[in-house]
Amino acid sequence: RFKLRVDAVSCASAISACSRAEEWRFALRILDNMHVHKLRPNATCYGAAIAAVDWLVALQLLVDMQSSSVAPTLVCYNAAITSCEKAHSWQHGLCLFSSMRSAAVEPSTISFNASISGCEKASEWVQSLRLLGEMQRTMLQPTIVSYSAAMTACARAARWEQILALLEGMRRQGIEPDQEASRVSALALCAAGKLAEALSVLREGGLSFRPRPGSVLGSLVLDLHGLPLEMATLAAHSALVEAALCIAGPESDVAAASRKDELILIVGRGLHSDGGQAVLGPLLLEILQQDWGLKEASIVQGNAGRLSIPLGALRLRWGLEPRS
Repeated sequence: RFKLRVDAVSCASAISACSRAEEWRFALRILDNMHVHKLRPNATCYGAAIAAVDWLVALQLLVDMQSSSVAPTLVCYNAAITSCEKAHSWQHGLCLFSSMRSAAVEPSTISFNASISGCEKASEWVQSLRLLGEMQRTMLQPTIVSYSAAMTACARAARWEQILALLEGMRRQGIEPDQEASRVSALALCAAGKLAEALSVLREGGLSFRPRPGSVLGSLVLDLHGLPLEMATLAAHSALVEAALCIAGPESDVAAASRKDELILIVGRGLHSDGGQAVLGPLLLEILQQDWGLKEASIVQGNAGRLSIPLGALRLRWGLEPRS
């Protein structure tokens, strides 16, 4: 028989494994049982446990560390701040962030990003911008996560000018917008009446077609969810022209075309709209059918948050020839 040796290193590894498996009760049990083996939990053990638990327990573990004369490390603070961010407890996250320097722990990029994201979830745009400015003053390079969270916080408060300033700051630092930053920036540009630039920003951030999951046909999907009608209309028109030109194989008639290629527009079901009623979908469908002559456009059966446009019918209606 082999006798396994239990030490702080093996306990920390076991707690980390429990954390990755989201088994927080087992993580705490291991931490508590270390005393049975006369082992003193170190900062690594506590950090792994903090990453596994919810924010209230994480805060208690930090208190336990200090009571046991174990100094919290950067990893411990980051795990606790991230836990607060996930729980929408931004005030506690900011308190932890503020206490780091008094504990001689310098915040890292993760510390700032988790704190900014916590403020974003609470629509605390002023705090988000303050943290972003502090991050830059400490010579830490903001990441796309930093900018995107601050932009979203500003968008929740309709602070369009601040969003455009953040977009300019990103460009100066050579940071490419991700989809969320692009969406928020496009909304700000749309509010400023700059529709063409808004569409350009959306495309920079990856507003493009993607294959429909599980489909062996030529179905393409474009997500317009959350965009205002004017912006969604512009994006849809541009997408339709591009898709119609790129899809190969001209169809002989509308019926045959409708069985093959299609463009799916995700427009949302209105669950987050006032009254819980769909707004974008019905208006965009009316534009497709009446203004653009695409009578074949329809709501996807069984999914009121999606519109379907047969691309073969589109080519015939607009007289477009596919690229060779």
